[in-house]
Amino acid sequence: MSALAARRAAQAKLNATAPVAVKEVSPPREPTPPPSPTPSVTSTSESEIEVEFEEPASKKRRVNKKEKKEQRKGKLSNKKGRFFAPEPVEEEPAPKSSRRKRAYSPGAPLPSDDSSGEDDGNDGSSDEEGALFSGAATPWSAVPSPGPDVVQRLSNAQLRPYTSDFQPREGMNFARLGNESLLAVLGSGPAVAVSLGEGETLAIVGTFKLVPLQHSISLLSATLHPAEDDVHSYPVFAPTCYPVPVIAPIINPDQLACSLVLQDIKLPKGFLRDASRAIFLLQENRTGIEGLTGDVVPGFNNIWAGDKGAWGLSGVHPVTANFAPVYAHSTPASWADALSSLEQSPPPDDDEDTPAERIPVVVVKGPKRSGKSSLARAALNCLLGDFSRVAWLECDLGQGEFGPGGTVGLWLLDAPVLGPPFTHPCEPVRATYLGELSPQPCPDAYMAAVHSAIQHYQFEVQYPSASLQGASTRRTDVVPLVVNTQGWTRGLGEELMRAIEVAAEPTHIFAFDERDDALDIVHSGGTRQSAQVFAVTPAPASPLQPRYSAADMRALALLSYMYAVGLNGRWDVSAPLFAQRPWTVTLGEGIKRAYLIGEGSEAVRPSDLPLALNASLVAFLEVPELEGPVYEQGSTTPEDASCLGLALVRAVRVAERTQLQLLTALPPATLARATAIVRNGALELPPAGMLDWRERVPGGGVPDEGFAGVRWEDVPFFDVAGSGAIGGDRRRFRKNLQRKNQQG
Repeated sequence: MSALAARRAAQAKLNATAPVAVKEVSPPREPTPPPSPTPSVTSTSESEIEVEFEEPASKKRRVNKKEKKEQRKGKLSNKKGRFFAPEPVEEEPAPKSSRRKRAYSPGAPLPSDDSSGEDDGNDGSSDEEGALFSGAATPWSAVPSPGPDVVQRLSNAQLRPYTSDFQPREGMNFARLGNESLLAVLGSGPAVAVSLGEGETLAIVGTFKLVPLQHSISLLSATLHPAEDDVHSYPVFAPTCYPVPVIAPIINPDQLACSLVLQDIKLPKGFLRDASRAIFLLQENRTGIEGLTGDVVPGFNNIWAGDKGAWGLSGVHPVTANFAPVYAHSTPASWADALSSLEQSPPPDDDEDTPAERIPVVVVKGPKRSGKSSLARAALNCLLGDFSRVAWLECDLGQGEFGPGGTVGLWLLDAPVLGPPFTHPCEPVRATYLGELSPQPCPDAYMAAVHSAIQHYQFEVQYPSASLQGASTRRTDVVPLVVNTQGWTRGLGEELMRAIEVAAEPTHIFAFDERDDALDIVHSGGTRQSAQVFAVTPAPASPLQPRYSAADMRALALLSYMYAVGLNGRWDVSAPLFAQRPWTVTLGEGIKRAYLIGEGSEAVRPSDLPLALNASLVAFLEVPELEGPVYEQGSTTPEDASCLGLALVRAVRVAERTQLQLLTALPPATLARATAIVRNGALELPPAGMLDWRERVPGGGVPDEGFAGVRWEDVPFFDVAGSGAIGGDRRRFRKNLQRKNQQG
């Protein structure tokens, strides 16, 4: 044996007999290494990320026969690269995942993290389904690599299936009440009396009304108090496509808040009605919105859980032990801390030494799908506990809270919002229609609309006149403001966000991506005033997020708006839109002018106006003193016009004068104020709104015969030629290519 072979054998024997555990090893002085090995990231728990290194293929160490034999037997432990110090072996090593991520490759696509590029917010993602939802405030952990940073997002809290803590026992904690028991209280209609003890919760799916009778109850950050000498009901909308609200009692042992009508209700003798329990009535609330299901809006099947409800109430489905678990609405602790800052103390007396009171102005900001709109709704409900009216400034063009989107506007609310956005469309106080899903195409017009709405709030709404205040246990002398911002938070979007903050002059900022405790904002007057900044965590992620996209939620909100009747909480889904009776308006008389805005509008000639308006969504404008031609490119300034609502141009009849057939949810009194319409092609009616859902083929699709007695080839605005995908057509056999002996 040569000397070299002897040294190798001795070294191999020494390595085989070396102890496995190393208590403390100082890292050796490393020479200049060859090309660094490639790290690979393995999935781990939230507290650590493990990096394993692979040996370069070109630098493999020789292994003698003895080592190979021991490796086959599994007696030789795995070793790290020889350029790295050995790590001490822990007594209880954490379990390792066998799943590895691929090493970085220049040809591989970049990670889907939006930090690599500027987010323009074009998708108009709803924060609703996000509420649901991983957000930007999630902690990150990075591992260095030869290429772009491999970033792994740590897991967020997840919503789990929920079942109510309330265990119904008829005659004790819930009782069915007929008309004879409620005749002196509600007039008519069945109801159920529910008694909740401290620590009990109840979730209900469907549409219903709540009437507090003893103590208060809370849901969706709103506190519902019993009226002393009257009956005040609160409508609640709880579809399964959103997290379901949970009813919880608020029991004050020092003060028993009780309605006088409780004495007139005939309850069973064994019903639990002592002072330590909250009692409320549960009623039906059939508004017509139950018709917005999968037939009318594809993809939203059975979101109301059917018409046949429990406890004898139609459309009311308590989530108890016999009901399938649902995903309940959850309020993170950081949200509760931020909302508690809005609680108001009694107004100060008029004294020169008393500092001026600041009216609450709440700005909620953060990235898309962080739960921003849900937190803004919670702030609205919280403020309505102390103030009789609260203003809402909508700056999110992608999907508005009280309208179908594409509008910057100011709304005035006097009742808590107990449902998702598509369940409470209403008329704005002041609004500007842009018709875009993002402010990126029109940042100047967007900021002009925001400034116009804020100025209207500051001069017309914030301090109401004495004649509008009235008598109320809540404050009526001032009106707070909640600002719901858009989810575009980078680049130009960040500049727009800062401009909104400067114009709104907020007292509270709820930020999903802010780490400072205070923020100095330069107001429009040049002064500096500190705003309270609360860093909030994103809402828990929900399995509902992958089911419904932002486009699905926009389609649901828009169709809900078009099927609404008078925007007073009623819907008519008895017939499709094309079968409903329209309003007929002559262009140039009732509607004196039509504006076209958006991309491509500059190429429309006056002779092409009827074609451009047909089957389009338009907005009604209230513009004073209109003179001149009927058609004009571009729109008016926000100071000169206010948007009243949207309408669908169902048909255009061109004769001596152009007549428009319009479908709208606005009441006649509001329509009488409209003097102009404006159209932007970026916002269109979903295809489901153009079809006859009564002829829908079971399982999806449309009938082959055509639409409304017309063949598909002659139906406008639709193409039924198919997708044209390779292999997607029906297989066809060509016998002319067969041999003669194969032809039949």
